[in-house]
Amino acid sequence: MLIVFLKSAYRSLLKNKVFSILNISGLAIGMAACFFIFQYVYYERSYESYNPNAANIYRVLLTFRESSGTKV
Repeated sequence: MLIVFLKSAYRSLLKNKVFSILNISGLAIGMAACFFIFQYVYYERSYESYNPNAANIYRVLLTFRESSGTKV
């Protein structure tokens, strides 16, 4: 049964070449983007894991404003 499905998919790919190329390239781009996003998130979550007190490290953000109200 699997062979029948594979043959049918192969024939469909040959019949609709442009549509197939668009779908396959879109899938590849989406998978690559997902991979890079996962790698970025992994890096951001693990860059302070060497510290035994990593759970107690916090980041403090400061925003300075001029007297006119614009950010510096």
